[in-house]
Amino acid sequence: MGLRQLAAIFLGATTLLACAGSGRADAGDGESPPASPAEVAAVVPVSFDPAALADREWRLVALPGADAVVVPDGTQAMLHFEAQPDGSWQASGHGPCNQLSTPVAFSGDAIEFVRIASSKRACAELALETAWVERMRAGKGVAKLDGKRLEISRDGAAVMVFEAGPVD
Repeated sequence: MGLRQLAAIFLGATTLLACAGSGRADAGDGESPPASPAEVAAVVPVSFDPAALADREWRLVALPGADAVVVPDGTQAMLHFEAQPDGSWQASGHGPCNQLSTPVAFSGDAIEFVRIASSKRACAELALETAWVERMRAGKGVAKLDGKRLEISRDGAAVMVFEAGPVD
């Protein structure tokens, strides 16, 4: 039985107990039907496990959104996530022009690139790299891992998409 199913059962049991204690059979507002187990499960937060990011090279493949930036095939931009001995996380990698490194904070499904340090070289793809780093610096995002695809979103819209490959 999965975490979502257990959470749905717990929430359902809690709701039943609350209704039983109210002395009312309907215990609702009289206008809305009670939530189905699927609806209850949909609002249960699922923690993101950053360990799933380790031991892989995460190649930047898209910068979608209202201010989308095209990431051409073969673009050399990647991150590697590594757990530190104190339990914190560090990401290091490179864009088309520069090396970068940053502590990464995870909380639930939130991800935040804390202090990005990078070299300062110019190249033909500097605009792409600048757009990527600006999105990393924009604050907390929501991390979603689907197989070999990592999507980071803000306000419900993807802002960075990575694909996993083996670490070179």
